[in-house]
Amino acid sequence: MSKERELLARVLIGDDDGDFFLSHSLYKEIEELLAQPEPKQKPLSDDKLNEMADKYITDEACAGYFNGFRDAEKAHGIGD
Repeated sequence: MSKERELLARVLIGDDDGDFFLSHSLYKEIEELLAQPEPKQKPLSDDKLNEMADKYITDEACAGYFNGFRDAEKAHGIGD
């Protein structure tokens, strides 16, 4: 579960301070959001990476761009 979804779940549970109020409509909206499955982001295609590399990479020494990008995707749980 993402940090954002964990926070929303905690908001619905509440706390013991007694000074927190949440409107019923907002409560229901959060409840509906949490009931939905969390979608998994897919990795970018090689074509999209090529397009990004052509646009942003100007130094030929950046040959490790694709490997670094794929490592970053894995680190963020994208495509697992």
